[in-house]
Amino acid sequence: MNNNTVIRMFFAIVIGLFLAAPVFAQEGMSIKGDDTITVLDVDDRPEAVDRIIMLPPHAPERAVERSRHGLETANQARERKQEENRVYGLERAREAREQNIGEQVRDRVMEQERAERPGRPDRPERPEITEQPERPERPERPEVPERPDLPERGNAGGVSESFRNNR
Repeated sequence: MNNNTVIRMFFAIVIGLFLAAPVFAQEGMSIKGDDTITVLDVDDRPEAVDRIIMLPPHAPERAVERSRHGLETANQARERKQEENRVYGLERAREAREQNIGEQVRDRVMEQERAERPGRPDRPERPEITEQPERPERPERPEVPERPDLPERGNAGGVSESFRNNR
């Protein structure tokens, strides 16, 4: 056997053991070893369904009380948060109205533009145009030279003589 065959066999064994690991793990789960499936008739009820799980007598009352308390706490927290958000929004809106930020920004920009253009009014008047300027005359087209006579091609679209000779 050459080295290539030995390497292939080694990898085949490793992959086989890797794939077989879950099967061996499942068999280890069964401690008793007596796992069986029982088929019941339609009218039969298994024993596990017949058993009743008994809770302590005070457990349902305590659970209801705790769930009611938790629900009340959650509702109060939600209402408190909604009220806080509403008040916050109203305060921000009032501050914005008082400050009138949009107008302040617009005024500041206008003042900067005026400072950059001294001596010019805010809106200069346009001069009235009474006459339309005359259009210039169209230039004449230059003379186009005549097409030169080209030598005729001997074998237009075909194979030249030199190509045929070299084949």
